[in-house]
Amino acid sequence: MSRSVMIVAAHPDDEALDCGATMAALAARATLTAVRPLPGAAVRTVLAFELPSSTEWSAEGAFDPDWYCDASGTLTAKLDALRHYETEMRDWPHPRSVEAVERLARWRGASVGLDAAEAFRLLRRVGGIVR
Repeated sequence: MSRSVMIVAAHPDDEALDCGATMAALAARATLTAVRPLPGAAVRTVLAFELPSSTEWSAEGAFDPDWYCDASGTLTAKLDALRHYETEMRDWPHPRSVEAVERLARWRGASVGLDAAEAFRLLRRVGGIVR
């Protein structure tokens, strides 16, 4: 039995202004093109991630997640890691502050009955169960 692979990529509507607003759309399109669902392809699932201070600023509307992963056991490690990105992180109340990232994870978790969660948007799913 072949192994199913999951890819997580930028959301096509991200407003990554430092890279150019169209770069996220190009990156998402390139990802979907690179992992086309051809016969024998291992990639079965493509998800788009939420990027604070980028995804929610999109003119296309709010990020509407439909795939959640329990982050209850990893949130502390994620927040500790983010503290090392001094040039990328901002002070509260910026969406890319450690406090905002934690609150978003708690909100996403509460939305699906978990203590904390990472939220994604499904871009492509090709049958079967992801293992």
